[in-house]
Amino acid sequence: MVYLGGPLNRRRQQLRLHDAPPGYRPPRIPVKNRKKKERQAQELIRVLTVVLVLAAAATVVLVLVMAATYH
Repeated sequence: MVYLGGPLNRRRQQLRLHDAPPGYRPPRIPVKNRKKKERQAQELIRVLTVVLVLAAAATVVLVLVMAATYH
């Protein structure tokens, strides 16, 4: 949080940097679209997890092979 206001006025709340403007309403996203985005994000997380696990396993195997062949 960053305070951008001048002297505090006790009668009125000061807006802060993270506050939305008065009267702002976030856009409504239909449930169908929200669930679709959540599914896509979940699939991406699964794919990235598999890729990272495989990369870690390949690195461990490479280190073990290098250690086994070292004279």
